[in-house]
Amino acid sequence: MSSQNKEENILQQDLEIRNGDSGKTDYHINFDKLINRTKSNPNLMKQMIALYLEQTPPLLQAMLQSLKEKNWPRLQSSVHKMIPSFSIMGIDPQAEEIARKIESYEKIHQNESIEELVTQLEMICTQACHELEEKITTIKSS
Repeated sequence: MSSQNKEENILQQDLEIRNGDSGKTDYHINFDKLINRTKSNPNLMKQMIALYLEQTPPLLQAMLQSLKEKNWPRLQSSVHKMIPSFSIMGIDPQAEEIARKIESYEKIHQNESIEELVTQLEMICTQACHELEEKITTIKSS
């Protein structure tokens, strides 16, 4: 078996263990999407994960700082920049729903507290970062 096939096999086994038959996880990331998007290419997967892990923490910090300062345009901008990565990385669709609520918060004056929405989004993204860090370690060690 070639090195590439070995890595693909390990990735698939890991996916099956975490996702079971349904393709869903108890986690915030469905790795099926990432595997499909990268065509099971472990190097491309590592690059995409590394990019997400590099870009997301500063956006989360900007989001939290903007909330603290009540700087709504900056808050909305920070959240807006995160949205495309949710579907690319296979992050729970709930994250995008929350982000869209934050984006349109001032316009709609929704019932939920903006602080609650930001906290929920921060928790999902932080957990997603942990899951991706685990995944990238698994990929590197294969």
